[in-house]
Amino acid sequence: MARWDRFVCVDWSKELAGRRAWVAEVGMRRIAPLDDVTPTLDGLLGFARALPGRTVIGIDAALGVPRGYLEGARAAVPAWREANDFLTWLVLACEAPSFAREASSAAAWRHDRPFIAVPAGKGSLDAFWARAGGRLLRDIDVATDAKSPFVVSGVPGTVGSGTRVLWAELARMLSGTCDFAVTPFDGALDAIARKIAIAEIYPRVCYALALAPELPAPISRLAKTSREVREQAITTLTSAAWVRDHDVSLRELELALARESEDDFDALMSAAGLLRCVLEGRALESGRDPVEGGILGLPSVRLT
Repeated sequence: MARWDRFVCVDWSKELAGRRAWVAEVGMRRIAPLDDVTPTLDGLLGFARALPGRTVIGIDAALGVPRGYLEGARAAVPAWREANDFLTWLVLACEAPSFAREASSAAAWRHDRPFIAVPAGKGSLDAFWARAGGRLLRDIDVATDAKSPFVVSGVPGTVGSGTRVLWAELARMLSGTCDFAVTPFDGALDAIARKIAIAEIYPRVCYALALAPELPAPISRLAKTSREVREQAITTLTSAAWVRDHDVSLRELELALARESEDDFDALMSAAGLLRCVLEGRALESGRDPVEGGILGLPSVRLT
């Protein structure tokens, strides 16, 4: 793997107040919160640009769309017919006036209006899936039991509102000259020459990477809203053999943030999981998928 000096991991949210970022410094073997960085895409890129070396910015939001959706969108929207990959589609999609407005009924859903506010009632989400020609899930969403990037409200655990905000920020930057790459669309991490790369992360993958005694380990689900669960997980992390063997620095005053906040907890565990992969020489990426993307660290967990 090409040398990356740090991994900034962001627990992303629609609202700025709900975002937290932690950084894993590879050479220093140090994991710490980024309290003085505004966790917008602009702010994170500014932080990375100001530092020596190379930085991966991992964001807990979808970077990629379901292949079936993109195929349907290219057929349905004339302006998108040349969009063979996610990044090309994203720039074009964010230019469409209807793109940011969610559909509140299945009849209102279109490929150029893909975000979904699920109304109350049995079978409401299934009606959207029928309208869309199938569930709006990537293969990696199915494998990790993740939610659809297009559902913004109406069912528990939606991620679409945060995804929509990230996509708008990213599309604006992609429309101009970029000094960063987006992996895997611009290539794998070991092939990227630029000093900054943006990537997708998923905390459930990183829980396993950070906390399992041995890797690969089954993907983990934690009741992170429980302080007791967070405290136990942090105790497991600080006493882990890989942390001890690689002399990783974790400061108690900073860990208190993750005990108090599930957002800090997710960012901490994501940074720890990716750092472990690098220190142990484990795979962060699998094959390149220019449409659906990929999740960092996924090849080093077991999907059961």
